[in-house]
Amino acid sequence: MKPSLNCNLNMPYPEIRCAEKNPRTALLLSASFAGPHGELTAILTYMRQNIIFADENNTIAAIFECISLTEMRHFHQLGKMIHMLGGTIQFGEEGRRRMHPFSGSYIHTATETLIEALQRDIRSEKAAAENYQSLADEIEDPYIKAVLLRIRADEIHHAGLLDGLLKDLNAPASQREPSRKRNRHS
Repeated sequence: MKPSLNCNLNMPYPEIRCAEKNPRTALLLSASFAGPHGELTAILTYMRQNIIFADENNTIAAIFECISLTEMRHFHQLGKMIHMLGGTIQFGEEGRRRMHPFSGSYIHTATETLIEALQRDIRSEKAAAENYQSLADEIEDPYIKAVLLRIRADEIHHAGLLDGLLKDLNAPASQREPSRKRNRHS
């Protein structure tokens, strides 16, 4: 069975607003915004994968680009919420005593196969979904909570989509969907 190639859920996002300014809540969102496992890291990881896997599997590369754009939407939404809550837009995450700036080292750049990349991406999407659920459980603001749960739904969808692609790649050759790889010589 061919997985759906649509990386976007057909669900609207809640309006970005907050019940009241709350810098503590803004601080809680900072790691998801631009921390080591946050949206900025996801955007750059998926765009990198789009580039390096385009020749191997153009369909999956397009999915990586689509997911990157969805993660960019999440990044924007988190930034708007941090700002509305009275926080500071920073590219990094607050530590106990200082700000830890975003680092390119957060992006996985080791050589890996497409299957290994998909496996790691599935783990990352599932971890992101768990993170958004934890944040929604901790944050009392109903407007912020609604946005976090909507972002969580995207992360769950991405994990399922990537899992379907992985299963398709691992299927015996006779059961795989034809590759959409472009042949330069045809």
